[in-house]
Amino acid sequence: MPEPETITVNGIATRLLQGGEGPPLLYLHGAAPSGDWLPIHRRLSKRFHVYAPDHPGFGYTPRPEWLTDMGDLVLHYEELLRAIGLEKPAVVGFSLGGWIAAEFAAFYPERVSALVLLNAGGLHVEDHLLPDLFGLEGKELARTIFHDPECAAAFFASQRDPEQRARHWRGMTTLALLAWNPWFDPKLRGRLRRIAVPTLALWSEYDRLIPPVYGQAYRDAIPGAVFELLPDCGHMAPLERPEEVAEAIGSFLDERMGREA
Repeated sequence: MPEPETITVNGIATRLLQGGEGPPLLYLHGAAPSGDWLPIHRRLSKRFHVYAPDHPGFGYTPRPEWLTDMGDLVLHYEELLRAIGLEKPAVVGFSLGGWIAAEFAAFYPERVSALVLLNAGGLHVEDHLLPDLFGLEGKELARTIFHDPECAAAFFASQRDPEQRARHWRGMTTLALLAWNPWFDPKLRGRLRRIAVPTLALWSEYDRLIPPVYGQAYRDAIPGAVFELLPDCGHMAPLERPEEVAEAIGSFLDERMGREA
């Protein structure tokens, strides 16, 4: 794993992992996992220089008292990019990170070179209500966020470590603060028209938490966006199929940004 760095942004000691060769890519994680250099990061770092920060309130980054909504996170990331001198990276957001990425690209379209939304939250689709993540547990939770039972078992076994478990529950507390009621931004869909960069809505075939219809909604709302379905995986695609996810992201960015694979 790369050596962790701490970047202070507005008084927040933000933990950052980075590594790899190539154009800059900002990877925004979901509610879990966070704090680790994962196989998805390693695979992406073969084609890009990957920046993987922990959101405030997740992983090893503390949550400030003033963090109360998604706008606070968007501003945090605008300041973080300035602090590390990162100009116009490709932004990849998974789940909660996809919501953050979509908001960031809508507010700061000139700060992003390309956008990949992987099983992203943030929207509301009529007649397709999402399950209450906070009310799920045990087998029901595993089935909702995973398609591969073995991957699910390995993930939940890792949560038995006391330190890992504590970080996970801090993250879930922050998630509840940001995305429980409501679990979407009612203004986001109307703002997505501002995004003017190549955009991929990348979705898992068996995502039972945020189903593919939400990816299609992102595609329809963002000018020129494309939708791609990842076969044989669930919501936690970065854990279940890291190689396939990294290849889909890399191929899209190479093609849209004029790079050779």
